[in-house]
Amino acid sequence: MLARMAARRTSPAAQPVRRAGERIDLHPGSSIREAARLILLNDAAALLRYRPGMALDAEAVHRMRVARRRTLSTLRLFEAELPARIANTRKALKTVLGGLASVRDLDVQSAQLDAVSDGLATMGREPLDALREHMQTQSAAARLQMRRTLESRAAQRLLATLRTGLQENTWTGPRGSELPVVSVLPERLRQRYRRLRKRGKRIHEGSPADELHEVRRRAKHLRDALAPFTEWYGEPAQRLQRSLERLQELLGRHQDAHVATMHLEQWVTTQPQLAAQTVFLMGRLAEHHCATMRRMRRRLPKAWRRIDKRWKALARALRCTPTRPARTHDEPARQPGAS
Repeated sequence: MLARMAARRTSPAAQPVRRAGERIDLHPGSSIREAARLILLNDAAALLRYRPGMALDAEAVHRMRVARRRTLSTLRLFEAELPARIANTRKALKTVLGGLASVRDLDVQSAQLDAVSDGLATMGREPLDALREHMQTQSAAARLQMRRTLESRAAQRLLATLRTGLQENTWTGPRGSELPVVSVLPERLRQRYRRLRKRGKRIHEGSPADELHEVRRRAKHLRDALAPFTEWYGEPAQRLQRSLERLQELLGRHQDAHVATMHLEQWVTTQPQLAAQTVFLMGRLAEHHCATMRRMRRRLPKAWRRIDKRWKALARALRCTPTRPARTHDEPARQPGAS
């Protein structure tokens, strides 16, 4: 019953959002250096717009987290051709802005609780309110810490470096950065697929959660690397992107449920004074999350087979030189789970 209620309700955090940044055209003749600059400028837009004091609601946090992930992906993809001052921001992005994940996890857990609250209300409002208050307290503390991090000198220095560096029209990258991006893209996409396939072909219903999370991470790397160039390779690329999105959604919902279960277990073990009704409610909620994980696991083998099949079609397309421009897409990034 809880699963049906969760499916019927859609929280603000679960609405599709659009990729931030301007639409830009990339041509097969574009240099690696210029393509990387334009893609990074597009990917990092939600981060670069942040100013001290800005609102940090669920949508803003999600956009910033997706922007961070996509920026890191592009930095990895073109690391060898980037100016040193831009390439060196990768480590800082991973560490300084890593706290976005904890805030996002708590937003997802609050949305999950709201989605099944009617089914839990038969136990009385008091335990439900106690659990909601706990989540709100944790979320407020995480947001305060994230705001302090975003407004720290280290974070402001990082954002300023990206902001000024990416807006320059005259980049001087390392040797080789003036080559056409199409000359290196196919092999770099193949490398990302090989890394994904190495883990993906081994997943099954009993795979540990950390292995599934690693497959999800590698699927994001491939999807983010391919996204700006999808129009170059037509239907094979578009179909693979849809399959990657589906796999990412399944694994994301599994990870959200896994993290929520771990959080509930941690709260029970560290708060011995909890009322019995609250503990019982948390047990029911944990079982709901476990049921979600089981459903997602059953769907994984089919989702993986589809990716393996559609990659073969794209691999054939990668052997051909594209002739039409590619445009960065304002693609939906569904959440929770798909981010």
